[in-house]
Amino acid sequence: MDATVAIAIGSNLGDRFYNIELALRLLEVPQVGLSSEDLLQCGAGAYVTVVDTSFMYETTPMYVTDQPSFINCACLIETNIPPVILLHLLKHIETTVGRVPSIRNGPRAVDLDIVLYGTDVIDTRTPSERKNLDNLTGELVVPHPRLAEREFVLRPLNDMIPDFAHPVSRRTISELLGALPEEDPSMQRVIPFPRYPLPANHVWAYPEVPVVPPTLTHWTYPIVESKQPKLPTGRKTRIMSTLNATPDSFSDGATHNTLRTAMDYARESVDAGASIIDIGGYSTKPGAAFVSAEEETNRIVPIVEAIRGLDTDASNLGDRLKETLISIDTFRWEVARASILAGANCINDVYAFTGREDAYPLVDANAMKRADESMTGMKSVAREFAVPAVLMHSRGDAGKNKNYDQYGTGPGAVIRGVQVELGAKTERIIKGKGGVRRWMVIVDPGVGFSKTVEGNLEVLRDGASVVADVQANGKRNLLRGYSQLVGTSRKSFLGVILAQGDRGRQTAPRERVWATAAGVVCAVQQGALVGQSFLDHLIVNVRGGNGGNGCAAFHREKYKPFGPPSGGNGGRGGDVYILPTSHLTTLSSVPPRIRGEAGGHGQGTWQNGRNGEPLIIRVPLGTVVRELPRDDPRRAKDEWEAEEESTEGLTPFQKRDKMRENRWVHYPRFGETNVQRDSFKEAEAALYKQERERRIARRKKAQTPIYLDLDKEEHHERAVDAPLGIKQHEPTGYLIAAGGLGGLGNPHFTTAVNRSPKFATRGHEGERITLSLELKLLADIGLVGMPNAGKSTLLRALTGGRAKTEVAGYAFTTLNPVVGVVRVAEDGTFEGGLSENKIHDETLMEEEQLQERMEKGELADALTRNETSKEEEDVEADEIILRPGHRFDLVENFRFTIADNPGLISRAAENVGLGHSFLRSMERSLALVYVVDLSGPAPWEELRVLRDELEQYQPDMSTKARMVIANKADLLAGDGDPAAVEDAKRKLSTLQRFVNAQMVVNEGTHAAFTLDVVPTSAKFSQNLSKVVGLMRSYVEEAREGLF
Repeated sequence: MDATVAIAIGSNLGDRFYNIELALRLLEVPQVGLSSEDLLQCGAGAYVTVVDTSFMYETTPMYVTDQPSFINCACLIETNIPPVILLHLLKHIETTVGRVPSIRNGPRAVDLDIVLYGTDVIDTRTPSERKNLDNLTGELVVPHPRLAEREFVLRPLNDMIPDFAHPVSRRTISELLGALPEEDPSMQRVIPFPRYPLPANHVWAYPEVPVVPPTLTHWTYPIVESKQPKLPTGRKTRIMSTLNATPDSFSDGATHNTLRTAMDYARESVDAGASIIDIGGYSTKPGAAFVSAEEETNRIVPIVEAIRGLDTDASNLGDRLKETLISIDTFRWEVARASILAGANCINDVYAFTGREDAYPLVDANAMKRADESMTGMKSVAREFAVPAVLMHSRGDAGKNKNYDQYGTGPGAVIRGVQVELGAKTERIIKGKGGVRRWMVIVDPGVGFSKTVEGNLEVLRDGASVVADVQANGKRNLLRGYSQLVGTSRKSFLGVILAQGDRGRQTAPRERVWATAAGVVCAVQQGALVGQSFLDHLIVNVRGGNGGNGCAAFHREKYKPFGPPSGGNGGRGGDVYILPTSHLTTLSSVPPRIRGEAGGHGQGTWQNGRNGEPLIIRVPLGTVVRELPRDDPRRAKDEWEAEEESTEGLTPFQKRDKMRENRWVHYPRFGETNVQRDSFKEAEAALYKQERERRIARRKKAQTPIYLDLDKEEHHERAVDAPLGIKQHEPTGYLIAAGGLGGLGNPHFTTAVNRSPKFATRGHEGERITLSLELKLLADIGLVGMPNAGKSTLLRALTGGRAKTEVAGYAFTTLNPVVGVVRVAEDGTFEGGLSENKIHDETLMEEEQLQERMEKGELADALTRNETSKEEEDVEADEIILRPGHRFDLVENFRFTIADNPGLISRAAENVGLGHSFLRSMERSLALVYVVDLSGPAPWEELRVLRDELEQYQPDMSTKARMVIANKADLLAGDGDPAAVEDAKRKLSTLQRFVNAQMVVNEGTHAAFTLDVVPTSAKFSQNLSKVVGLMRSYVEEAREGLF
């Protein structure tokens, strides 16, 4: 009888990736590994087919920790081999690959475990041997007895079958994963790259299966959809260099299409830090000339062979280039095969294995046949040679098919289109017979392909959601968990952006290098391979914890063999709360899927399960929480809708049985007889009645969706007369998803007629809800200015350098809003003004200078923060030395917050650039301060653009402005040349006249006023006392108006 079997795989000795791939290939030729006796029992038709694989993970050892790290994964197979004989096959494969006897849980070349065999429960031990797990050698226990405690098994299974119910506990794989007490912080996903070409003298010892290549290197990337997202530091962003060996590429045609120029470019790329070189021989630009497969191969293969055939050189660059990864940009399996044999390590297909067809969607029978043939050929090559494949989202002709209205008309439509369309192709590629391993797939959202300018910007702004564990058109995102490649290189949409505005102009592709860099920064910021990024809008699916199951048990003790029903009730699932905190400034720490803790199951002797602990989601102050309405396509299904979807296509009887299985727990071997009893039918009718009432109540509640404006921190004051030793109540915030009620034990169903009920109920599912979180940062003063106007330097000067913004001599240095605190004494002295002779220069430069001083030993005798100098110790008690740091606490009598917002550009109100993301962060500031670069040619024009952008984004937003800071005044007068000084005065006078004439706030009313204009040099802390005094007055005035 055919069965679907889950097998867990691990390796930590030798070439771990080679061992796992070899084991999988041997698994599909069972006739080679089975003994003659086993073959006789199975028959000649014994087969094993790998139909799905998980991602691959690098994990630390769990039980015996003094051994190398493991590579873990899992696969699903379809087979007709009985369980025990399948175990024999796996043990033979382990020996073939190189496993030798070792200590329990010790190192091994490969480890293959049957984790699940359909829904069967198997234990080959005798009943007397089943008391513990110390005697499993040579035996088969399925489901694997330690499954629920092993993240390195549950996580791979969750990649493939998250909704599969454990045959014993009846909890789904995702529930078991979510119930782990903690997650392995070092666990990362892995992508291996094979080494090609194989040596000429390579001998293959397993003729029954295709050759498995050795491993050249592997990449790791973090798991981002965990219940408590980790933000590991030190992650490396890989850079792909594109080498177009074509005469008609849109950006660099005929530049690298000779072997000498191609090799020069490859050397330059590696020397500049490229991790992989992508070589293409067929241009993807619309209207490009047709190139045959033979000609495309002849363009690519000589370059690959030249790179792999390099000799060692004195500079070591040749060695580095020879070992650099090579990907092949092609949609033809013939070209891919030839290139891999020559030395390539990866396939990069802009059509995701469906071939180059200009039409979208495909309706022509011949076109669909060609696409299927392409899919078959590319899958075969990727599977045979075990190479990673980059699959890009596209819709035929790159310049057409840009309408995504079928996925909605608002923000996120393009992202959903990528998730659904590329997700469907990816599923075809990784699943079924001959599928590519899931861990070998990298996805590319297709920036510049079949998307409008705004569509491309949407992908750059919200690229992280492409592979997030979220809902896509009502279903779970099929791209969740994949790593991403994002390419913006000199694309035409960048040219459209550069042509906009008064200073815009038409650009050739080679002139878009800096625009490409800006796009790469956005992609890196959104990617999973870099540090924490600012996130101001997020869709979150929240579920309360499931209630624990009730227990069907009977009391047993000596002399009382037939005691009364004693099953305990299940514990209540944990509620989910949301709590604002001042310690966060971004939504990046909030995972897209959140689930409360499940309640414990009831047990015998009237033991109730414990209640799940409440889960608190912490978000920054200023977060606005909205519940998505039922008609929003981004909303996840509630528990009843999810059940209806899972029972689609079933007969009425199958649907009834499935629903009963989800609601009832039966005493062993009494399931079939229970459902025939009248007492059970009465209990079932009462249960469905309660369920209908709960569903009606939920629908009524949905008519008033959640709306929270979290602009104040919650505090609980401890009563002065509270008894000692009583734990202080911690604020929990606002309830957003209630946990499910626990199931009822069988004593609850005792009646006068039925004195020994043999059934109990399962716990209710927790409440499901989908929320939109929007962050509108709270700060008293918001700095508004063009990129590189000096806002970051100003903030550091005002806070004494404590606000660690990024400062440098180029635009768009600040990508995340940064909030600093300005502390002021009674006499007007502010903390930043006490940093004598300090120049607020580039952060990176300061760090390098400090490191250099430390290495020279210059700071060996320096005081720590808590030490006091001899001079200060001699000061009289009533004298206070003002200096930055904790000493300033003694004289501080006023403080306010100030936000350094990323620079605005023209048309930011239309969401151009970083647009709404950062205009939104300024909405709640009590007062706004313009910062303009006085050294620029026309600072008054900058001021006009800033005001207009604020007004276009939100009418009357510019009325919050109170001051214009003319920064960088130190750059105007040169070395004191009289003419330069006079010119600086004229420029400042012109700026003042412009402000007086055109920047009047509330003009025509009795409340009209003009903005204050203050020239400063933030770098040298000049004229900042006046700035702080004015800012303080604005804040005091605004706070009086609020309270």
